[in-house]
Amino acid sequence: MDLDRVLARLARSTVIEDGNLDDVLRAITETAAAALDVERVNIWLLDRERTRMTCVEAYERSRAAHSTGDELLAAAAPSYFEAIQTLRAVVAFDARQDPRTRELADTYLARHDIVTLLDAPVYRAGKVAGVVCHEHVATPRQWTLAQQAFAASIGDLVSLAIEADRRLRAERSLREGEELFRAVGDRLADAMFLLDAQDPATLPVRYANEAACRLYGYAPEELVGLPASAIGVVDQAALDALERILVGETILFDMTNRRRDASTVTVEVYARAIDCAGRPTIVALARDVSRRVQAERAHLEFQAKVLGAQRRESLGILAGGMAHEFSNLIMGILGRASLVLAELPGSDTRREHVGYIETTARRAADLCHQLQAYAGRGRFEPTSVQLASLVEGTVRLLRAAMSHEVTLRAEVASELPPIDGDAIQLRQALVALVTNAVEALGDRPGTVMVRTSVCRFTAAELAQVAEWPAPEGDYACIEVTDSGAGMSEGMRRRIFEPLFTTKVAGRGLGLAAVQGIMRAHRGTVSVSSLLGHGTTVRLLVPILTRAVYAASAEVAGAGIGTGTRRLTILVVDDEPLVCEVATVALETAGFTVLTARDGRETCELVRARQDIGPSR
Repeated sequence: MDLDRVLARLARSTVIEDGNLDDVLRAITETAAAALDVERVNIWLLDRERTRMTCVEAYERSRAAHSTGDELLAAAAPSYFEAIQTLRAVVAFDARQDPRTRELADTYLARHDIVTLLDAPVYRAGKVAGVVCHEHVATPRQWTLAQQAFAASIGDLVSLAIEADRRLRAERSLREGEELFRAVGDRLADAMFLLDAQDPATLPVRYANEAACRLYGYAPEELVGLPASAIGVVDQAALDALERILVGETILFDMTNRRRDASTVTVEVYARAIDCAGRPTIVALARDVSRRVQAERAHLEFQAKVLGAQRRESLGILAGGMAHEFSNLIMGILGRASLVLAELPGSDTRREHVGYIETTARRAADLCHQLQAYAGRGRFEPTSVQLASLVEGTVRLLRAAMSHEVTLRAEVASELPPIDGDAIQLRQALVALVTNAVEALGDRPGTVMVRTSVCRFTAAELAQVAEWPAPEGDYACIEVTDSGAGMSEGMRRRIFEPLFTTKVAGRGLGLAAVQGIMRAHRGTVSVSSLLGHGTTVRLLVPILTRAVYAASAEVAGAGIGTGTRRLTILVVDDEPLVCEVATVALETAGFTVLTARDGRETCELVRARQDIGPSR
């Protein structure tokens, strides 16, 4: 028989091409048994520890029967196990006497009446993985070289069949795994990427799920092959994270990514390195946390506003208390100075010194008023204020005192409803804003624009633009815009802090007083500024009814007596110095003066004296 032709025909067999390992092994054993004219052909495979061989295919020619399951232990046949792992073939004419196989004489060989053996090794990955046994029964026989070569080729063919089956199984498993992976990945709500870590410089995308395509705005075929740097913003934090991933860490971190339309999105990334089909791969899950980041940022800003409000409130309490005490002291100084001036003749040279004392004290009183305005404790005398007239008059006065390099313009709305407020305090606030705007221009020519308008704000809109919360409704707006250098965000947040100033000679009380004035009017302030583009400050004063103030005016006017001069006056103040100055001034004017330190003393005096109170 032409053994080479038999091998060629076996290699071209449709059974071999179909690739089912069991069918292939059956075809090989049947062909080998017929070609070598032997009773049995068995295929044995070693276990991982190489201490046991299991028969995965046994063909008995006389019965045309196939079976499996026999086992041989290395401990029972050590010489045979060593021979099959070191020799190209085990050729035993008398298997029961051959030193390599006689250990099997009383067991396996006797059980199957085997006399002669021709065994060829099966290889996997360059190592012996098993053996193909060609077993002749009854009488001994010699094996020709051609038969031995044929047996070795049969062993090689079995090796190829087992390796092909292993690869088919691996490919099938990989394909099924990929299908499962894609099925799971495409159902994830988070974006999922597989990045090729064989190229850590670019990390091209090997796979991206549907959520990734939706999040970043790419089609699947556009994402695959795209370098990771086209999506993620590469900064030092990202490089540090990549280094940790490549050394085997599993990490969770936030980073900024780019979408296809160049917009950015903040994502929380979970990433680790894996072995995917023999290639180092980074699996990354990205979750859009933009809303969470915005909420955290808003929370931090809210906390900052609350802390700022608490700080301003504490400073306001301190400033108001100090201003009140200083006002009492200054009132004493002014009162005494006025009394001295009244007593000195007009030609007395000492009048100049006393006048200087009085002027200085009034300047100190102005500072106290600013502090009281910041603290919301300034004297608040509400009247119906025509805002258009107030703004036009103030701008006219300021324009007259302004440098010719500064252009002060006003755009006053023709139909502004009257507001309830203190005209003096509102004028002070406007003067402070215009003064700051002019100083922001520096030595350069520039323009300061004052506008008025009526605006309606919702609570949400006020939360976006106002420096502190205010109720929704209609507001009269006084807007002051300059063409100066603008402010940084950090500076903008501090402009209402008392004593904060960027001017060499400034006191830092102007805008702090504006804040107090607007709080007293139940209004708010809006500030917008951009470096290099100037600053806009808007005073928002609520448009209210005057019913409360009208009632207050009636009560205040009811106590004013007419037609009868009060000869006795009661002065009430908890500051002895104030009471003393008032007493001296009134007594000098011819009145009888009584003093009380508090409400209790006042009530006692009124009940005890009939000459105190309105005329009857």
